[in-house]
Amino acid sequence: MLKVKKVETAVLVLRAHGKFPIYANYKGYELSTTINEHVQVIPGEGVFLS
Repeated sequence: MLKVKKVETAVLVLRAHGKFPIYANYKGYELSTTINEHVQVIPGEGVFLS
């Protein structure tokens, strides 16, 4: 069985309505929205790491 020691999360847009008890370790942009609003991210030119 695999034992996880640490989990880190990265998000492009952190929506600040806080429905889920998950903290983003790394964020690109923080935006206050309602639960009914949607956020669309369209990646442009840049450096993308995999």
